[in-house]
Amino acid sequence: MEEETSQMVTVSVVTLGGTAEEAILITVPRDAPLGDVKKALADMFERPEIASDGRFLKKMPNGATVNMHDNQKLGSRKELIYEGPALALAPEAAPLLTLEEFDGFDEKVEVQSPRSLRAL
Repeated sequence: MEEETSQMVTVSVVTLGGTAEEAILITVPRDAPLGDVKKALADMFERPEIASDGRFLKKMPNGATVNMHDNQKLGSRKELIYEGPALALAPEAAPLLTLEEFDGFDEKVEVQSPRSLRAL
């Protein structure tokens, strides 16, 4: 019988300066590189900039933080410190407020009332 090669683990991702209550929990293979963890976060929030612009940090004993390379394995880590684009869904686009903002606006057509819009 073969042993399972990639055991799944749940990792807590805390933003730099954030608290444990604000942490994001994500389940990834134990042998995944940190770059794959970032890709999983980017997929979770549908924001590709998390994978490209985000980075994981390691806290040193003196309190300083240093970058961790994307090809470094997750290993036994249970918590990661993240810095980069917000770990949240992308904000929705603002609604269009004027006729000029809509696609296909024809300056030659004179709109006099809402009824004239239906006639178009």
